[in-house]
Amino acid sequence: MAPDEFVRALEPLCEKNERIIGLMRAMAASVGRGESAASYAESIGCGKGVTGFVYHTVPVALHIWLRRQNDYRGALIEAVRLGGDTDTVAAVVGALVGAHVGREGIPVEWLRDLWEWPRTPAWMEQLGIKLARSCHDQASAGELPLNWFELLLRNVLFIPLVLAHGFRRLLPPY
Repeated sequence: MAPDEFVRALEPLCEKNERIIGLMRAMAASVGRGESAASYAESIGCGKGVTGFVYHTVPVALHIWLRRQNDYRGALIEAVRLGGDTDTVAAVVGALVGAHVGREGIPVEWLRDLWEWPRTPAWMEQLGIKLARSCHDQASAGELPLNWFELLLRNVLFIPLVLAHGFRRLLPPY
């Protein structure tokens, strides 16, 4: 999709938010000039990393998506290299580019090394199929079961790691 075409489609949905429309127009112009996401991020005050603020995250993620619609690997690497709230920006970029390129466009080694126990890649694929069916039919496709005991075990093992990381970040150097 061309940047200007995207903004024209978006404008009626955001008619009451001039700030986001202005950001979208500036973002599309930047993509049209062939600027990198890093240059665009710097122009909106995110030269040292993109924040989680919606007026930073969304335009930067869309900038990357519009430049790299067929390049999943390159798009995610570019998102992460910007620094800041990289998990949020990369999640948005990955969703947008991934919806276009499908499973075939995701690097094989990334899929092979995916580990989110007790959710398996096959479970995630089934979830995607159910979600697509639900969107297409505009009706619930039902839930996809998970083993509650495995989820509980995973969370009990994971919580100490998360807490330790959080407390470590409170100590110098910040």
